[in-house]
Amino acid sequence: MNGRSLLALALSIGVSGWMVGLAHAEPPARTAPSNDAPIGSAADRRAAIAEATAAMQAEDWAAAEDAWGRLESLDPGLADAAYNRGVARYRAGDFSGAAEAFQRAARLGDADLAAHAMYNEGTARYAEALKALDAGASQ
Repeated sequence: MNGRSLLALALSIGVSGWMVGLAHAEPPARTAPSNDAPIGSAADRRAAIAEATAAMQAEDWAAAEDAWGRLESLDPGLADAAYNRGVARYRAGDFSGAAEAFQRAARLGDADLAAHAMYNEGTARYAEALKALDAGASQ
């Protein structure tokens, strides 16, 4: 493993741990005003949150991403769901998808969530670039 790979691995481990620490496991009904009205029932949203939270705790990132995505489809203006979907995607190694989710969370969330989401978007884009550089170096 070359120095760049070790740096990428260390960055990925350190940052992804930080992101999970900031995951909003129990999102409120809405973090910012939105024109997107909730579609599903409150029970559907609670079920999606419970499933996503359990998947995050089990480190089943694909299931967590699916559950947070389902919650987003039930309540399109919910910034916390987009943020947590970004965390799940990052932990699964989908840095591009994570960056897109964090970008959405930043647009929808309050100032505090937006600041965390923008930082994590930058980190995900950096990890994506390191991954591409490492892939190019190994060819």
